[in-house]
Amino acid sequence: MGLVYRVRHLLWGTDLAVKCPRPELFQAAADRERFVTEAEVWVSLGLHPNVCACHYVRTLGGIPRVLAEYVAGGSLRNWIDDRRLYEGTEHEVLTRITDWRSRPREASSTRTAAAWCTRT
Repeated sequence: MGLVYRVRHLLWGTDLAVKCPRPELFQAAADRERFVTEAEVWVSLGLHPNVCACHYVRTLGGIPRVLAEYVAGGSLRNWIDDRRLYEGTEHEVLTRITDWRSRPREASSTRTAAAWCTRT
């Protein structure tokens, strides 16, 4: 779908992932508007230990870019392929994937595999 870059937010003192979709995905203004609307929904989700945070959306060079929490550790594809996503009991796996707003946010180092959104 595009490229992801790891960048440093100088004011926040933290790394972010900048998701840059391919320009050909935005042939019409409606395509861009739909992408921005969906990204803003992601921003509005807030914090959860199993979903990386999307901080904001900016349009640069006519292409909307998503600036999200950077989480090291590979892509969702990597986690599926090497079976890390499925480690543990059925209950642990389902909880890891589906748990929503039921517990306080954990530290980045302990976040589970489902925080795949910004993995590069």
